Amino acid sequence: MSDRFLDPKQRYQVHGAAEATEPMVDILELTIIDCQVGVPSPVAVMTQGGMDEDEPLDLDSEDDSDGGETFTLPAMAQPYVGLRNQFFPAIPELHAAWQRNGYVALVLEDRSTWERLLTALDSETIEPLQVIHWFYEMVDLWEALTPWAGQASLLDPENLRVDEDQILCLRRLHINADGPNCTLANLGQIWQQLLLSVPKTDKALIAAGALAETVAAGKFTQGVAIKETLANLADQLQQRDLGEEPSPLLDLDSLGDTAEPPAHWADAVEAILPEDKAADGAEAAAVEMISDEELLANLSEDDTQGDEGDEAKAGGELSELPTMALPMQLFTLDEVGRTHIGRQRDHNEDSFFAETRLQKIDAPKGPYLKARGIYLLCDGMGGHAGGEVASALAVSTLKAYLQEHWPETDQLPDDDTVRDAILAANQSIFEENEAKGQAGSGRMGTTLVMVLLQDSQALVAHVGDSRLYCLTRRQGLRQITVDHEVGQREIQRGVEPAIAYARPDAYQLTQALGPRAQKDVHPGITRLHLSEDMLLLLCSDGLSDNDFLENHVDTHIEPLLRSRADLEEGVSQLVELANEHNGHDNITAMMLRIKVRPNLEALKAASR
Repeated sequence: MSDRFLDPKQRYQVHGAAEATEPMVDILELTIIDCQVGVPSPVAVMTQGGMDEDEPLDLDSEDDSDGGETFTLPAMAQPYVGLRNQFFPAIPELHAAWQRNGYVALVLEDRSTWERLLTALDSETIEPLQVIHWFYEMVDLWEALTPWAGQASLLDPENLRVDEDQILCLRRLHINADGPNCTLANLGQIWQQLLLSVPKTDKALIAAGALAETVAAGKFTQGVAIKETLANLADQLQQRDLGEEPSPLLDLDSLGDTAEPPAHWADAVEAILPEDKAADGAEAAAVEMISDEELLANLSEDDTQGDEGDEAKAGGELSELPTMALPMQLFTLDEVGRTHIGRQRDHNEDSFFAETRLQKIDAPKGPYLKARGIYLLCDGMGGHAGGEVASALAVSTLKAYLQEHWPETDQLPDDDTVRDAILAANQSIFEENEAKGQAGSGRMGTTLVMVLLQDSQALVAHVGDSRLYCLTRRQGLRQITVDHEVGQREIQRGVEPAIAYARPDAYQLTQALGPRAQKDVHPGITRLHLSEDMLLLLCSDGLSDNDFLENHVDTHIEPLLRSRADLEEGVSQLVELANEHNGHDNITAMMLRIKVRPNLEALKAASR
């Protein structure tokens, strides 16, 4: 360290460094100022190319760009990179790391000002389901950190934080490969410590205390069993708040009004523990879940993992693990749209429209939003200005139709209404073509991707190859729509993808609005439940061509999921970068950032 800089290139400056007279410690935390904020960090540069999740991480590659010094990622830094995709934002972002002169330096995202979990728990309005959800996330992280000897990260209350979206996060990772092994009993003890600050005004919180006591007593030796029990408890809480008959195993009504869990409830917890086979490594994967079939039957199919896109947890657990489906409601909604003519076109044939109506409601359990939105994106085609006319006509027709036929209710329109709106847009363009006597490739037309939003529900419709993508923390970036093109048509007929896309006309559209009569238009329609924080990205093919989004998701899309990220600036940068890579066409993007939060009031109101 020279002249108060950590690195030879003088990027990371020490602010308020420890004095030389202070006693030496194993770990020293310093505040660092990044003097090159606009430049990608060394770790970002190293990982920007992406890694195959099915292959082991190769983190020993060298980079000679650091003034002639080799850049090798130290072992202590590897968990940050290895876990960042699956557990964003729980794992802090690593900016730089090196090992020199007998010490290891890690430059991490500063989370010292983030709310402490202890503070979040010390609230009279804390929801029992939120507490159980945090416990579930802690077990998830425990399993992921075990191969890295990082379980101690969860055993320091000061290291446990929550972000602005109330997601459990860690300040840093505590890696101690040579230290004593941590056990799940240690995790149970931390739960007991955390629950000391929770006002026990709900029987479910007393039940959570009894569960923590059972875990601390060493009754669990596998995280999957704890998650199963937490999921079942959460399921029962939702049954209770909906006024349904609760599961007989964890009878919350029998707890009474005591501040401590009675012995019979602790016995009930122990009674539903799965048969523990963790002692035999060969049989660990065959551990039985809760034996009561009636309780397992209460878990819906949507509450188990196994959907495509879900990743296996670190540690090799590939079984159908339980997940928690908390009741969610909309908390924030942001929208940004951008379009660019591109580098090779003389006019822009793309059109888009966004209308968002928000109503903020303050309630005893916290504020939430009522939302209604119409989001349309069209990519026109046709000679001269035909594509521009077609896309604009489609947008105006759809907007007018929906404003007339989508009543002011809390429901999305039905599929028939949406289909009729799209056919009306097709008819408007078709009649223009007929009136002008256009034929063949001279007929104008347009693609369409549309999202209608009502509170925590969304309807998606599309025609052609304009797309909708969805990004969530757990599933990453997914393409929701399937292009209406020859290649995809052949795949749906059973042709191998490689053969289907070897055709010279593979990317030719099979559907568009305007060139043909209504009988030839069959829009794709699907619905989404907004049950987790997500980004919805509507785009023309000028943005999605050449796997542009997949290649830049880590650097230009995923960071925008954070509330503190500037969505307008982020979408603008995404479009500008696409123009550098895909400037052959017009480029249009419309992004929705949707944030949800747990809330039981909606469940209670629905049950009345």
